[in-house]
Amino acid sequence: MTNLFKSFEYFREQFNQRLHDLLGQEKLGTFMLVLANSAQYPQLFVALHSKLKIQLDTLYSEYVSKLHHGKQINQEEDLLVFFKKTDVEFGNIKLIQHRTESHCKLLFNHIRSFRQRRQPSFLHAIEMYI
Repeated sequence: MTNLFKSFEYFREQFNQRLHDLLGQEKLGTFMLVLANSAQYPQLFVALHSKLKIQLDTLYSEYVSKLHHGKQINQEEDLLVFFKKTDVEFGNIKLIQHRTESHCKLLFNHIRSFRQRRQPSFLHAIEMYI
């Protein structure tokens, strides 16, 4: 067994390879996971783009067919997010963007914006004053 943590480069290489491998499962959950992770790294997103697009088209056809034939689909939240993404069109999905404003680091995650808002059990200090 190799040590994933022998170097950051090796870890990144292995992580990226596992994302490639996950696409081979051709499931909605793994598609969403790979898309979300690859959106953080433009080079990885470019490398996976064609596989992601093919899988998106395949999954879209599969789920539309199931809906048209009245078949049960048990992945309601992921499916809703998936259809929102297909409505935006794959080529228009934005990669994660970072910027710094004053003392704050901001992140825009287009893919995360398709999910429902989470209801946190606590408020961050800044949220109490907004």
